[in-house]
Amino acid sequence: MFALTFRFPTGRYHATPWGRHVNEGDVAWPPEPYRVLRMLIATWHRKADQAGWNRASLSRLIEALAEDDPVFVLPEAVHAHTRHYMPQGRLAGGREDTKLVFDGFYRIDPQDALVMAWPGLRPEPELFELAGHLAKRIGYLGRAESLVEASVSAEEAGWEYNACPLGDGKISPGEAAAEVLAPLSADAYAAALPGLRAMNRDRPGSVRGQTFKETLPEPLTEALAVETAQLQAAGWSRPPAGRFVTYRRPEVGPQPSGRRRPAAENGRDGATVARLVLAGRPLPRIEDAVKIGEVFRRALMSKLESPVPIVARRSG
Repeated sequence: MFALTFRFPTGRYHATPWGRHVNEGDVAWPPEPYRVLRMLIATWHRKADQAGWNRASLSRLIEALAEDDPVFVLPEAVHAHTRHYMPQGRLAGGREDTKLVFDGFYRIDPQDALVMAWPGLRPEPELFELAGHLAKRIGYLGRAESLVEASVSAEEAGWEYNACPLGDGKISPGEAAAEVLAPLSADAYAAALPGLRAMNRDRPGSVRGQTFKETLPEPLTEALAVETAQLQAAGWSRPPAGRFVTYRRPEVGPQPSGRRRPAAENGRDGATVARLVLAGRPLPRIEDAVKIGEVFRRALMSKLESPVPIVARRSG
């Protein structure tokens, strides 16, 4: 078997599903295999030792992973969001114009692992080493806010898969169905390519026709690497090298399950950050707020065995 393991050190996972607007607040869960394979390709282009692993090795790895749909071990998550008033770069009514943006994400315990596994895949040693080389260089999964630490595994560790393709199965209580974007296999893409190219109705040699053609390169790895902006400019509502697969997964809501973790060994019950907010009227001057924050920091650190990052802000 082969598995990719992800941990989220900041406890947040941001990823907007294909075809959804960010303001819908939806989160791609489980992570879309199409997105993960693109991430591996991008990591090879930007960070990999290309002298040790060439493009042919990358293509063999990607095609092996695209052959079957993976199964997942999804950690417990809580659906949350923040709201931001983003500046639009213009004035409205004598003041800067802003637009409300919802940022939906999942809260995940940093200690929990998300496992993406291909039980029937046994890659040759060279490809396994390449996957490990790329995994060590992955910085985020989804959007850039989703910092991750990734690794690979060839052995199961007693995992209980809780997200898998639905097939002909039924949704059980406590589960939900999710449309997940997955890649076509290399053979399926090669078979579909003539029909996809025949969909181009633009005049040969036209700019739009050329744009359309560039979204359909022949190797699967190159097709997965086509930029989203290119696909949209060519009029694709779905990536031509992708398909939707219905997965069954645990339901995710806005409240935690109530499962409590044991207190951390350092005695601070897993606390990783402390925040002081000065609110009310009148507020102190910003210079005094800094002094108050420093007193708070010293008082808190005197109660702890090891330092904790402290964030202080002045409300208003």
